[in-house]
Amino acid sequence: MNFNRIKNKRMVIGSLMVIALLGVATGTSVAVAQHSHATHVAKQTHKTHKVTKKFAKKESSSSSSSSESSISSEVQSSVVASSATVQPKTQASAAAAPATQQTVASGTQLVTPNVYVYGAPGLCLGYVDSAFGVAGRGGSLSYSARSAVDKASAIGAMHNDANFPAGKMVPVFWNLTGNDDGVNYGHIAIWDGNGGFYWEGNHTSTPNHLSYAEVQAVLNGQMELNGAHITDTFHGASLIGWSDNLEGVQILSK
Repeated sequence: MNFNRIKNKRMVIGSLMVIALLGVATGTSVAVAQHSHATHVAKQTHKTHKVTKKFAKKESSSSSSSSESSISSEVQSSVVASSATVQPKTQASAAAAPATQQTVASGTQLVTPNVYVYGAPGLCLGYVDSAFGVAGRGGSLSYSARSAVDKASAIGAMHNDANFPAGKMVPVFWNLTGNDDGVNYGHIAIWDGNGGFYWEGNHTSTPNHLSYAEVQAVLNGQMELNGAHITDTFHGASLIGWSDNLEGVQILSK
């Protein structure tokens, strides 16, 4: 038996076993190293995903907050725009308000009479009330011209003078007392605003139109009117004045 050969074989086998063991060890180390590296990479990747997810969440929150802020800004802008739109209308309304509250100038003709209404001798107040439309304007009819004077005096509407307003038509009153009963019934006519007077007609819708001098002549019995002298029935004629209100109806503005 060749011991040297056997020895050599054993040495070769030993060397191969050592190599094999070293290979296994090396493979194991490599595998461990690779496993460790893979684990590290996985951990890093997980961390990266977490960070990315967290960042994405933060970005989403920030974006949502930004969006809400944007919406809030848009709402505020809309409110401001609406206010800006409404404001001029409010100011325009305020500016227009005085126009609806305009006051009528003092002495303005509020009621212009229709002098062409039916009239009968002795019914002077009925004629003038109809001409100014007293009943239709809510006024209260009086028994006599003198009673109408008392109403006007009670509300401060009487002007006890002959300063009849130029260009305005107003009722003018006189005292006139009945010959039979001594009652002051008074008399009334319409000042035409230009020096003349409308006096009731003779059962017609055509009134008598007299100058101031003619009125004085009629009241003093110097001139007939409607076929008779007024002094046949009345006496004591004297001017009382004129009124801006007739039977509760305002004829001229205050």
